[in-house]
Amino acid sequence: MVFKKAKKQPITPTAKPQPGWKVRIRPALFASLLLLVVSISHCTAIWNDFVLDDRFNVRPFGAVSVKRERWEPIWYELYTDAFMKPLSEPLTRLTMAFDYQSGHMEAPGVYHATNLLFTALGIIVAFFLLHNLALVLVEGGFVSYRGFLNFVPLFACALFAAHPLSCEAVSYISGRAPILCFLLYMSACLAYLKGFHAKSVSASVGYSLSAYLLIVVSLFSSATALSLPLTMLVLTLMGKPRQISWKTFVYERSYELGSLLLVALSLPFILKLDHRLPDVFTLGLPKMAWLSYFTTELKVLAYLVKSFILPFGLTVYPAQLFESTGFDLAAAGGAAIIVLALVSLYLLRNKPFSFLGSYLFLIGLLPQLLLPATTCGEGTRFFFSLFGLSLLLSDTVISRLGHVKMDDIEVAATGYSKKYLALASLPILVLSGFCIWRDRAYANNDALLSPVKKQGDPYTTALLAFHHTLDGGVKLSVGRDEAQLALAKTQELPLGYLAMGNFQQSARDYQAALFDYEKALELAEKYKLSERLKGFARGGIARSMTMLDKLKTAEDIAKVKACALEGIKWEPTTARNYLAYGRAIFSEGKPESPELACKQFDFGRRFDLNDPEFAFPVALAALSTGYKERMEQAYGAAKLAYRLHNTESTRLLFARAALESGRINKGFEIMSMYWDNVEHPSAEALLILSGLEKQNGRPEIAEERRKEALLKDKDIESKLRLFLVVPPKPSKELDNEGPNELVVKEKTK
Repeated sequence: MVFKKAKKQPITPTAKPQPGWKVRIRPALFASLLLLVVSISHCTAIWNDFVLDDRFNVRPFGAVSVKRERWEPIWYELYTDAFMKPLSEPLTRLTMAFDYQSGHMEAPGVYHATNLLFTALGIIVAFFLLHNLALVLVEGGFVSYRGFLNFVPLFACALFAAHPLSCEAVSYISGRAPILCFLLYMSACLAYLKGFHAKSVSASVGYSLSAYLLIVVSLFSSATALSLPLTMLVLTLMGKPRQISWKTFVYERSYELGSLLLVALSLPFILKLDHRLPDVFTLGLPKMAWLSYFTTELKVLAYLVKSFILPFGLTVYPAQLFESTGFDLAAAGGAAIIVLALVSLYLLRNKPFSFLGSYLFLIGLLPQLLLPATTCGEGTRFFFSLFGLSLLLSDTVISRLGHVKMDDIEVAATGYSKKYLALASLPILVLSGFCIWRDRAYANNDALLSPVKKQGDPYTTALLAFHHTLDGGVKLSVGRDEAQLALAKTQELPLGYLAMGNFQQSARDYQAALFDYEKALELAEKYKLSERLKGFARGGIARSMTMLDKLKTAEDIAKVKACALEGIKWEPTTARNYLAYGRAIFSEGKPESPELACKQFDFGRRFDLNDPEFAFPVALAALSTGYKERMEQAYGAAKLAYRLHNTESTRLLFARAALESGRINKGFEIMSMYWDNVEHPSAEALLILSGLEKQNGRPEIAEERRKEALLKDKDIESKLRLFLVVPPKPSKELDNEGPNELVVKEKTK
């Protein structure tokens, strides 16, 4: 025992004392404070409705909640897009598909809550990134950051969370891509920073592998992730200790720096793949030439930077910026801002946080300036640049507050000043008020687009009209009026024609609806608009042609089938898309067509059980399958069709369904009513009567009726095939009451 005590190593007086638990939990407390700021600033967004093109982006996932197997095409599409079109944001679409499982189209609060969650997590991770960067800077010799290990990151993240410009992404469900990418982006940077400065090999390898994995995942969320390896490299170089020369630093860490540089140089080659960005905030505008687009985005940049300084009077579509695509004063202002940001990278090289803010501001602009998309005037892609400006402003303001007296002991011990914290809370609270006001503007399309519509802009008027017709109900007529108002100003509005098509279809004027949908498709193809708009138009064409019974020729059948498939892809919860597709399949006349059509009808009816237009096609297709299991379905559908429209065709269909389902007495009753209302029975009626007589045990009479049918139409048996697979039911069974033979009035004999 004495020997063991002698072997103990004495504690050296130079050992660094471990911080107490109060110091350790302080970053977590500040993270909780940021969570409170996010909640105060954006919690009202949970009660907002779908706005702009949210319904466009949510509807394609409508089938996943009906049947588990419907997840398979979703997984397949996202998996293939991740490797063939990585910048198409498959990860963002996957989160929306999960949201649809709970929210469907009736609970937008579920989607808003997910946006809010991603925002809060991203801001908290950004705080820890800046906090760890400050620790690295202090250890590297930047003594000026010792007093603000917590405060600069806290104030920058709080300013970012509470600024009204963040609402452009947080309150807009379709603006989720930059929010999700921001979370993954900051997580990757934090993991790499901790891995690069880890004290053990295992921690370094674990953090570094996590960082590289997050690079891959973040690419599936937004194109901004292309700059992620470069940002990691910048953070690494910023943390170089001052006492070590650049030559020594690069030599000692050549493996880490070289591998990261290789990834940073190779990642842009992804643009060789299909790099078209998804459409956000689609107005149906034609795509601009590259120079006009670049000039327009410079104007938007000037507008957004102005809005950062004066955060009120925001609009999702500053129409005045798009009146001219030439280089004007606003475009010159945007160019000057970029030049100033580039110059600031050199001027602020000795102020790491300010330098990082300028860098992130520029990096956030790259997808917006270099990857053209059919977007105009929206602030969702300004999300990273907003964070950069918040960091730059925070570091600049705090470094200029030297005249405010602080307790140096308090700052040295805690990393912040209570006086600074009190002063900083005032602008944050004011901005939170503006943020709440901005969130309420996103409550619905009327609140968001009406101010723009008052300027007389036809594109936003057409967008508002289209969404009114999607909402249905009393808003249908409002949408029609808005669409007519917009089309009166210009005829080049695909969204205006889509709105008119939706209204005409609800009014059962299918010929007018067909014209409007075809016009919308023509304009969408002319201006090379998104496949999403084309899919909506094609779905309307398929539904209109089906309701007009334009399925006589092979060309019409092929057109309806192709258009219906597009409609199902973009509107999988619209029942009549399946009706159109099923009828097109049935009209092909193949042996397998009836059963395939029945499956489409079955799936479509899950979305609208009360649509009467399904009755006749379902009964006809089910009777044509020849499957015993389908005959009860055929009888129910034929009965409904007969009750809705008491015509010669529905009576014959009802009688045929009664025959095939074994209701012989009911069949005779229906055929008796048919005989009373016609002068000369058709070949179809005679063949059905022949089947009734055969099932009733009178084969001689059945053969006579069959011969009469063949005299009227020699091909009737190929046109109308009777399967008779269900044995006759008892005559006293419910829904089988009636005579056991044809009973007609004397005058009609």
